[in-house]
Amino acid sequence: MTGSFPEDSMTITEHELEGVRVLVAHGELDLATAPQLSARLDASRAARVTRLVVDLTDVGFSDSTGLHVLMEADREIQAGGGRLAIVVQRGGPVAELLKVLGVAHSLAVFTDPVVAVTSLARSA
Repeated sequence: MTGSFPEDSMTITEHELEGVRVLVAHGELDLATAPQLSARLDASRAARVTRLVVDLTDVGFSDSTGLHVLMEADREIQAGGGRLAIVVQRGGPVAELLKVLGVAHSLAVFTDPVVAVTSLARSA
């Protein structure tokens, strides 16, 4: 499935790679745009996707609202027997938010989308 969903200051594209659903976000992840990402994650769960990568390397800003969406999705996907991986830019704003809030250890965080996909594809 491929698509783009522009709204406010975020776009999300979606594709499959090695049997893993990949959501790629561009822009800002905040109070205004978090519901958009949440809807995409909900749609993936409804479609029974069990291996999902959320690529945030091109997200220039994230607040705690965006982080909450990711943590909730991770919890729900794991409860269904699946795995979620998050890709961030090394030293970028999302990576720094995860580090400052001390939650990077709670999530499967990668700095390379290919490594994230490969990691989840192997867990099938």
